[in-house]
Amino acid sequence: TNLQDASIAFDVGTPQGGGNQITFVYMRYSSHQNSYKTILQRGGQPHFEIQGSGPVLYTQNGALAAGRYEFSVVGNNLRFRNVTAGTPIDVTVFDFTLSAPGRAGFGANEETIAIDNVVLTNIAP
Repeated sequence: TNLQDASIAFDVGTPQGGGNQITFVYMRYSSHQNSYKTILQRGGQPHFEIQGSGPVLYTQNGALAAGRYEFSVVGNNLRFRNVTAGTPIDVTVFDFTLSAPGRAGFGANEETIAIDNVVLTNIAP
């Protein structure tokens, strides 16, 4: 199902193992290069970022702690926040590059992590 405006809430566990340890959370996905995504990187230089179809829109150094988080896209507003536990964060950025509906989901690279209790909500205009 393709969604225009939606939120995805999820629990992130403590990562295991080494490597780059990168987890992606996608919204309005049609390809890796044509999507909105949050990138949670725990290996190498730990950081968190929100990315549009091209540029990085927001970056914060440091790994996110285990907890419940939510990523939402409504119109041109992209918001990432912690819901309970985890690293206190509530960031909203704006981007106009993607307006078409797309899929929502997760991706991983060299990562062993638990993502649980996923709730995907369609936000009707």
